[in-house]
Amino acid sequence: DTVVVRDVHLGWRYDRKKASKLTKPVATFDGVVLTQQDMLDFLESKQRKQAPVPVDQLVEERFQTMVDEAVLDHEDARLEAKYPEFRMLMKEYRDGILLFELTDERVWSKAVEDSAGLEAYYQDHQLDFMWDTRYDADLYTCADATVARQLRNKYRKGMRGQELVDALNTGSALNANLQEGLWTVADKPYLQGIVKPGLSDDIAVDGSVVVVDMKEVLPAAPRTLDEARGLVTAAYQDHLEKEWVSALRKKYEVVIDQDVLYSIH
Repeated sequence: DTVVVRDVHLGWRYDRKKASKLTKPVATFDGVVLTQQDMLDFLESKQRKQAPVPVDQLVEERFQTMVDEAVLDHEDARLEAKYPEFRMLMKEYRDGILLFELTDERVWSKAVEDSAGLEAYYQDHQLDFMWDTRYDADLYTCADATVARQLRNKYRKGMRGQELVDALNTGSALNANLQEGLWTVADKPYLQGIVKPGLSDDIAVDGSVVVVDMKEVLPAAPRTLDEARGLVTAAYQDHLEKEWVSALRKKYEVVIDQDVLYSIH
């Protein structure tokens, strides 16, 4: 009537044929029955390298572990039935995972992987991804009007860019600095109205004097797909989601329980 186990070691397997009749219970709780064969299965599945211990001690330890795990598994399986709030929380969690996976499949990943669809969307919505007027200019920030005059003199002599700044900073590294690039009025509000190539008038900015060397004014124009890829992808995802929701609304009737809705508030 007892399970007899000898010579338990790593890699041990019990004889299924001999154990087929070991169906007597070794533990019961709340309608759950653990049999002798359950104990053998547990012993076999939980083998690990360890220092040698007496077989009866090993079996006793594994038996207690088996019962503890079975009780926890049983209780875990009944949590949703015992606790309605937990059941609703788990339902919300599962629904959230399902919605995430569906949205990823139909919207997020599709927008990234569907290059033809992305290109077609961009072609139809180019005017939604416009560059503002841009200014290709070098921006010289001078410590004061005296440094700005020196800048103009050296500019007339053919100095440009970093060479010009280095010449101005011979006496002090704080006399002037240079920023090069494409700018918009949002970046540098003082560029508004400057259209003539060459040096601008002195512009007072935060206690310094800025002199703009305007190279070219680029009129507003659509960004290329590569320039606007992040924005286009986000807009395409939004477009795909709206199409998906619209299709679902056409296929399934939307019913809102007003009593439940207002009870939430």
